[in-house]
Amino acid sequence: MPQTGFLFPAFNDRGSDLHSTLYYTKNPEEPHSEFVDGILGAALPLTAGSQKETFQTLIAETLGEDAEYEVVKSIHENLTEMIDEHKEIPEPLMLDKKQVKNLLEKSGVEEEKLTDFDKLYDTAAGEDTSLLVDNVASTRTFEVKTPDVVVKVNPERADLVNTMTLERDFDQKHGKNTHRIRRIHMNIQIITDSASDIVNSDRKDLTVLPMTITFGETEFLDGITLTHEEFFERLIESDALPTTSQISPFAFSQALQKATQDGSCAIVITMSGKLSGTYQSACIAAEEFEGKAFVVDSENVTVGERALIEYALRLKDEGRTPEEIVQELNLAKKRIQLIALLDTLEYLKKGGRISKTAALAGSVLSIKPVIGIVDGEVAMLGKARGSKQGNNLLAQHIQSAGGIDFDMPFFLGYTGLTDTLLQKYIKDSEALWMEHMGDLPSGNLPVATVGGTIGTHVGPGGIAIAFFSPHKG
Repeated sequence: MPQTGFLFPAFNDRGSDLHSTLYYTKNPEEPHSEFVDGILGAALPLTAGSQKETFQTLIAETLGEDAEYEVVKSIHENLTEMIDEHKEIPEPLMLDKKQVKNLLEKSGVEEEKLTDFDKLYDTAAGEDTSLLVDNVASTRTFEVKTPDVVVKVNPERADLVNTMTLERDFDQKHGKNTHRIRRIHMNIQIITDSASDIVNSDRKDLTVLPMTITFGETEFLDGITLTHEEFFERLIESDALPTTSQISPFAFSQALQKATQDGSCAIVITMSGKLSGTYQSACIAAEEFEGKAFVVDSENVTVGERALIEYALRLKDEGRTPEEIVQELNLAKKRIQLIALLDTLEYLKKGGRISKTAALAGSVLSIKPVIGIVDGEVAMLGKARGSKQGNNLLAQHIQSAGGIDFDMPFFLGYTGLTDTLLQKYIKDSEALWMEHMGDLPSGNLPVATVGGTIGTHVGPGGIAIAFFSPHKG
């Protein structure tokens, strides 16, 4: 088989064509253009590979560095629609300069980005060049490339790829800018437990698995069949403390199966492994989903755990990879401070954490314990006589931690049926956050109710604050 050759006159439609020459090359990506130019004195049409590269360059140059993924996906969808509409027509579907520009307009490219399109097209393809649609689009796969990996998905499931970043390089060999997709990010689902006290979230990428709370012989699913308010109503009326049960490996496995079945990844963030076996359950379940599921021990609980989850969602929205998110969470969680002021010692007594004598003395003297999470465990930070001194102790601990990093998520929380004590604390401590109120998304401090996982042990009337301390040095 010869490497290259030509036939004159060309043979088209069962007849000779004196106005054309049929040119052949064994490898279409090596067209030997110098041979054609020297012998035939003509310019070769773009090869299939060159047409695809030229089209991608046109898209990248037109959209620029702030290319929106939805626009790129729309271009692919519109090309696919054109191919489907043309499939019964024998002539090949071609796009000239005007038609490519119309395609971009239809796909949502802003008018200002099309200002220099004609010039770009003439430079990249040639003023009179038309592109064969079959060479520039594939109906079988939607493909996104990075230097290290190629992701191909069914066009109907292009939603699996949710972020891409364009990187511009200067090609020294060919003297032109080239574009490639530097990073792709697959959809990520965040899974946590109800000990985080997240309720009624509108995030579709967040799943909260319920702990089981048992009053007597009746079991409830925390946050689902038992609201925080209903929990405290039962707690106040009950002589004995309820029990809480960890989430099973099977429950995590089911959640991970659902989260990853479409190719997505999942990050599980649990309450402290020193306070519950829930973290271990998640680790056991994740073993079945190697490379798709990651588990993070928050080393915290309630609003402290919630602060870490909110940070994880922020990192996800920024387009971080699962590995990057997990690495950052494991570093950042060491900065989370959870400090709480309890209103009563009664529930610590019921749980066997203090003696009846100590509880009685504390009640008489109006002792308010200040507790916190230290190295993943509940620790007594101090005792105060009355709420005012308790609030002062909270302020002292916030100060000793270096203050609150208001650029990171933080939450205030309360236990019980009313937030009266918390609102009093907010007013008494307004110097802590007043200058930052204008920077908050809603203009209000983020307040959360604390549910049964912690409420069982501390009772109603407690207030808590969870925050990230500033970076050191």
